[in-house]
Amino acid sequence: FGPLDTFNMIIAYAKVGHKSEQLMQALAEKVIHQPSHHFSPQMLVGIAWAYANTAHHTRPLFHAIAKSLLDNIHKLTANEIASVAWSYASVNCNHYGLFDALAEASEGKWPQFSAQSLANLAWAYSTMKEVNPRVYEGIAKASMKCKENFTSQGVSNLLWAFANAGHVDSDLFSSLAPVTSSLLEECNS
Repeated sequence: FGPLDTFNMIIAYAKVGHKSEQLMQALAEKVIHQPSHHFSPQMLVGIAWAYANTAHHTRPLFHAIAKSLLDNIHKLTANEIASVAWSYASVNCNHYGLFDALAEASEGKWPQFSAQSLANLAWAYSTMKEVNPRVYEGIAKASMKCKENFTSQGVSNLLWAFANAGHVDSDLFSSLAPVTSSLLEECNS
């Protein structure tokens, strides 16, 4: 198995919800013991997502991925940044410096985040109790610009994250109030 084979297997098993702990651990070991440069940053993002999504929480794997990503964080797209944050928050793994690096990598990319990615990023920072006002400010401004693209779950996760973090942005809450009302009307019809 080369890196691409390993990556494809991990993604395939995650997408079908395969639950074999032994197999997923063996694949994780392949990632951990390969030289980090054999996996692209995008592959590492996918692997983190797969293991978070299937509830296979192998700390050594997440730490190995984080170490590699820290060297290549600038190569991630906005949505990949959100995916990494969501994955690490989902397994409650806070690798030293990762969330600070993700915050730095987000600068200048706020307009590129999808509504779902903004909600996921806010949820991740709040869940991990990461206090970074610039991240919350960036999320708020970007969210107000794409507010029509939020789903009911996205709006609720976003607003919960801000309230949970104690970062109450009155402009954000006011801007999303009509969206929330509209989504409520859709649910009631």
